[in-house]
Amino acid sequence: MAAFRSDKNIADFVRALPAPNPLFAQWWFTVETVGTVVDRLRQEAHGPAVLVLGAPSVAFGLAADGFAVTTFDADEHSVALLRQSELPIDARVLELSRRRVDTAVGGPFNAVFMDPPWYPGWFRVFLEQVQSVIAPAGLLCSSLMTAEYDRESGHRSAIRQAIRSAGFTADWVRHGGLTYTVPAQVAAVGAGADTRSGDLLLARAPLSGGDWDAFAQLGDRPAPQPEVRVYARAPSQFRVFARQPTANHAAWQDSSVMRPVPFASGHSSREIPDVWTSDRRGVRLRDRDVHAAVAACLERWSEGRMSKEPVVMSPGIQDVFERLDANLGLSGCHSI
Repeated sequence: MAAFRSDKNIADFVRALPAPNPLFAQWWFTVETVGTVVDRLRQEAHGPAVLVLGAPSVAFGLAADGFAVTTFDADEHSVALLRQSELPIDARVLELSRRRVDTAVGGPFNAVFMDPPWYPGWFRVFLEQVQSVIAPAGLLCSSLMTAEYDRESGHRSAIRQAIRSAGFTADWVRHGGLTYTVPAQVAAVGAGADTRSGDLLLARAPLSGGDWDAFAQLGDRPAPQPEVRVYARAPSQFRVFARQPTANHAAWQDSSVMRPVPFASGHSSREIPDVWTSDRRGVRLRDRDVHAAVAACLERWSEGRMSKEPVVMSPGIQDVFERLDANLGLSGCHSI
């Protein structure tokens, strides 16, 4: 394969990635990091078939470099962006906490790159996906929290121990090998720098067998993520996410239609919003009827029908939209 270059196409793709979903731990790699990963796989992978989990920019970069890429991502806009490219990428939407990778889509893969959220339970989910699709002696590449980030929890050591216990060999780490762009709204609440470093872990899968139960030592799998609808007028700038209501959706004791729920970081909030935005604002909703009204408003907003077309709305729906707008900023610059 030709030498990798961080060319304009890669940079354009990275810029076009959707605005991060703050509750799903979306941080995007820099263009330079995509180059680092592609270079490493070109050196270490024993063939062109690569599976990418949760890293759309890496999937794009590998395909641009000539790899045969299959990728799964929970984000429908990321998958749509990959499908719009002219590269031969098999991109599919999959929430990994809900279903396993379908072995019928390809494989065994000569290499797997994965970028799980930095929690042991999520590493377990991603690693268990790998076990049925990686080739013997296949290359596992994964993001890993830095020792500085993991100063007290011990998660980093537990993850590496689980990988070794499962039979992977040649486990080593390139310190600071990955760089993420810090979402603007995270930086605004105290992250400071524009980028954050991660380590790049590499290991070889067992030639045969392997103790895949070793991943259980990483703790319980996270609960399946809620089914989420995504709304956007310009996905790379601003998105709105709405959880599907459940049968026992709790009503409040007060009379508010919706209540603002700001949060500072993806998983730190004890009260997860029912609707939230890529710029970290959210609301809790009162009941299923209000939930349905919010969905109707967001559909109209995402299609540009709120301001550009006359829409007949009942007073109740109009009230819901006005409250949504006040809490989430739908009529701001991102709705143009």
